[in-house]
Amino acid sequence: MKHRLTQTLLSSFRSAETQKPHIAYGVSHIAKTIMRKAAVILLLALSFQLSAITVVYASFFVTNTAGLNYMTGRGKVMPTVSDTAALRIYKGPEINISKDVKNMRSNETSTEIINALRGDTVEFVLTILNSGDDDGKDVVIIDSVPLGTIYETGSASDTTSLDPIDPPDTIVFQHVAGGPFDIFDRGTITAIKWIWDKIENMEQGNNRRVAKFRVKLQ
Repeated sequence: MKHRLTQTLLSSFRSAETQKPHIAYGVSHIAKTIMRKAAVILLLALSFQLSAITVVYASFFVTNTAGLNYMTGRGKVMPTVSDTAALRIYKGPEINISKDVKNMRSNETSTEIINALRGDTVEFVLTILNSGDDDGKDVVIIDSVPLGTIYETGSASDTTSLDPIDPPDTIVFQHVAGGPFDIFDRGTITAIKWIWDKIENMEQGNNRRVAKFRVKLQ
């Protein structure tokens, strides 16, 4: 009885041992399959992103060519004649905004973050650029005055790339969060709005605006 039990246990142990490679292979196979699927999904995602960039940002040409073949009355084949017409597919206005901040005391400037002390005056600079093939119309920018700061009266301004003193069509100011805008920049200012009737396209050249305002840290 003892001998038979020993044989039974040994045979069970051996069968479990022989199964280990199969289990390991199964796990490995599943892991590789998941990795391959993940790689395919990532590749598809990257392909979509590249396609989107090509479609959105690139203007392109569409051409149409017609060819004509004919023979003379004596059966002589004449050279092919053709003509082509083309059209350029423009991308529309493409207006982007970038923002810099400058500490007027230390002259430190950054596109992200600067160091400042209470009582410092900082200047926010907004650069607006139309890199498209068409004019941008009725362009509106609203910038809120940060909490813990006080707007510096008279500091809101605008320039263009061609004329540094050319003002925007309208600058208006908000005095209560969520309230209406008016032309007065005194007292409490919670937000500033710049309005341009038009920002011209890249080909015209007058396609850049720089808006600024200053606040004092409380």
